[in-house]
Amino acid sequence: MTQETSYKVKDEDKAMLVLSYLGILCLIPYFTVKKENEYVRWHARQGIILLIAEVVLWVALMILSAIIAFVPFLFFFMSLLWFVYIVGFLALSIYGIVQSLKGLKWKIPFLGDFIEKIPA
Repeated sequence: MTQETSYKVKDEDKAMLVLSYLGILCLIPYFTVKKENEYVRWHARQGIILLIAEVVLWVALMILSAIIAFVPFLFFFMSLLWFVYIVGFLALSIYGIVQSLKGLKWKIPFLGDFIEKIPA
């Protein structure tokens, strides 16, 4: 995780920084914050990447659940996967909110490199 202390968080940015990591609500700061506020837009793009990963993994788990539904002894395995999915994305969202409010830029492990592909 790359971290840089480079931004003093303003009071008016705090709500947008929190929204950046709350699922589909990440689109609000992405489309409403001025381009001059690079810090909030960076976290909004990071939230979009997290949302895309969450949706892709959700679809994959739904397909896997539908396939495994007919195998009774694998129910525990699927329950464990769903638990890890929910707790993992919840933890990443909370961590993102905390780091953004501290004024730090951090990249989501394995996904953070895709942030440059989303237009600023």
